[in-house]
Amino acid sequence: MASKTGIFEITPIVGADYTTPTHQGRTGSKGEFLYEEGETVTFAIGSFVLGTAMAQEKVTPANLSNECAGKLNRIACDRVTNTSRLLLSLRKGNETSSDAPIVIDDAARQACEGLNLKNLVQDQALFADDPHIAQLSSALGVKIVSPAFARNCLRRAMEGITMHSDVKIPLRDGGYVLADIFMPEEEGQYPVIMSFAGYGKAFWFGVIRTEEDFEKHQTFEDDYFSGKPHHYDFINMHIMLEGKDPIPEGLPGVPPFGSKDNANLVHTSEYFERANTRDWVPRGYVVMNVESRGLGKVPGKAHQFGRPEANDYYDTIEWAGTQPWSNGKVGIYGASYYAMNAFNVASLQPPHLAAMVVPAGDIDHYRDNMHFGGLACSFTFSVKASNGEWEGIDHKQVQDTYEWDDPAIFGHDTDTPMASDAALVSVPFYTAIPLETPFIHTRGTSEVFINSSTPIGEKRLDVMSETGIHYWMYDPYYLGKHQRFFDYWLKGEGDGLAEETPVNLMIRTGNGGYYVQRESEWPIARTTYKKLHLGAVPAMPGDPASPMVLADEPIKGSVTYNADLPDDYPPYKPMGATFCTAPLEEDMVIAGYCKVKLFASSTTDDMKVFVHILALDENNAPVPFGVDTHFDKGGVISGGALKLSHRKEDPEKTTEYRPYHTHQEKDCQKLAPGEIVEATVEMPPTTARLKKGWKLLLTVTPVGAEMYEPHGDYVAGSENTIYTGPEHDSYLQLALI
Repeated sequence: MASKTGIFEITPIVGADYTTPTHQGRTGSKGEFLYEEGETVTFAIGSFVLGTAMAQEKVTPANLSNECAGKLNRIACDRVTNTSRLLLSLRKGNETSSDAPIVIDDAARQACEGLNLKNLVQDQALFADDPHIAQLSSALGVKIVSPAFARNCLRRAMEGITMHSDVKIPLRDGGYVLADIFMPEEEGQYPVIMSFAGYGKAFWFGVIRTEEDFEKHQTFEDDYFSGKPHHYDFINMHIMLEGKDPIPEGLPGVPPFGSKDNANLVHTSEYFERANTRDWVPRGYVVMNVESRGLGKVPGKAHQFGRPEANDYYDTIEWAGTQPWSNGKVGIYGASYYAMNAFNVASLQPPHLAAMVVPAGDIDHYRDNMHFGGLACSFTFSVKASNGEWEGIDHKQVQDTYEWDDPAIFGHDTDTPMASDAALVSVPFYTAIPLETPFIHTRGTSEVFINSSTPIGEKRLDVMSETGIHYWMYDPYYLGKHQRFFDYWLKGEGDGLAEETPVNLMIRTGNGGYYVQRESEWPIARTTYKKLHLGAVPAMPGDPASPMVLADEPIKGSVTYNADLPDDYPPYKPMGATFCTAPLEEDMVIAGYCKVKLFASSTTDDMKVFVHILALDENNAPVPFGVDTHFDKGGVISGGALKLSHRKEDPEKTTEYRPYHTHQEKDCQKLAPGEIVEATVEMPPTTARLKKGWKLLLTVTPVGAEMYEPHGDYVAGSENTIYTGPEHDSYLQLALI
């Protein structure tokens, strides 16, 4: 019977001395050693014995310790961690490289003379300063690696994952981007799962420029896999994503970090909004995280969501699709920023792009996330939040500078955020509409699904909670669906969810509840569009706090409110006008696009309007409609916004359920003070089930927490008026099923 070949590795361990009862020698270029079935094997560096284990196909330092016994959850023990640190310090190559081989030469054997097991079993905090280890480090001119880095490399080896870091990918203009590539240890040709965006490719997110950066992210990774994931407090996370500097803990008026009003957002995945390597590589995929130009160690200028970035993405896909380890099929996986970039590059139709799983994306950046209704979104995908200083065209700066949808700024071929044609997206894709963030991703994802050229049988849509995008995309149920989708389109295995309906809606029932409704198309063909008419008269006459009427028939009236409020005016304080139905006579299910028709005037030459749909239960208590009621504190059913000078619609693109405003400067329609104008406020799609006896509310306000007005010189001293009745039929249109 032929002898068996095993591998000794964290990365390949070359030149280690090994002995079995029938074989001895030194490990080969891939860490190979020979053994017979049932034998043990002892590894050493010259006279320094590392340990003995049962000989098998793969042996790592975890197998050399009886305390660890080859178990992944025990690799933090001192002997295993210190053995791994010593070996990895003998790598030939970049200190931060995760794939450089460990080469044991005569110099290493000589430096290890005098070491014994006691050196390995001491506390990890003492190991690098041990006189014998310090002498070895000095003699070989190497640095002893950190415990976190050692364990991260060891984990990957034990799970059959090889990481190649900072792989240079050439681009058409002579530049390059850098990628971290994770692939199965066994050689072969595999489909590639890629993400490419501006949040950096380091563990969780961010970039690595310095040794301090490197060790910080090694700690993130080690702690994550040790069951101690890091977190950001809710307020600072969103401040940073707006491109602002984080605030210190203890600042007056700021809830304590981790408190009920400023909860911690935990690292729920290896990589923010991207593929977990452990979910995909053992399944036979290559995972690529790409860092774009101007970030980290990549030279050049970043063009957030612009055509240059899409071109770089195209080139990276084509590079990956032609590598010897690739089967020629590239899939894109990632949410939010990553999905937005995915739709951009998909519109360019790279030949090796085979499928996408891209929850919560946008394709018309002006309308979908930057200037919904002609106003500015407060969430701006700040690269600075994750990368620190960077070089590039900033999304927020573009947003604040350009009010109108100028094709020279927001066109298909512009350096600034591009507006791609959804019809050019033709590859199979699986996406999801987020319900709690109406002014980013909700409109865009829906429009791509409706207007893409991908046949309905080759695309899938989940309409779901916002927390489902960032958290549940790693949940076994949704992850399993993503895996089955990619298995079919990238590997030719399984059925690609063929037995499931193309559209699955999370119908929210309030107070965190929901049920799933399965449909064959989107929007739902049997939708009934019901109008509830605004009546500017009190629903409860004589009560000064009474809302006004929302009814089946128009009621004549008008209501005037103060519009001179700052953008950061607290949304829970009274403002604007509120309209309320009588108690519902039967359950109501909303699923699709709603909109609001308004007849309005202002004392100034422009007017901004925010509308929100809410619900009250039978006791007049607000019903929060976020599925995660802590994450979504507002609890609204849906929201919309419009700056009335932008009210001009394109009749060819406007539909029964959704207005399409031109947002062209040539179509600007300023108001004359006191002039009554007609405008339709767009509301992205939503879902809700209201119970019999509940009430539905519509608020019309001059400010909204999700948006701001960078061009608000018309606001000072202004008052706005809403008109109702047969001649000025302001109404809320609901999508009912």
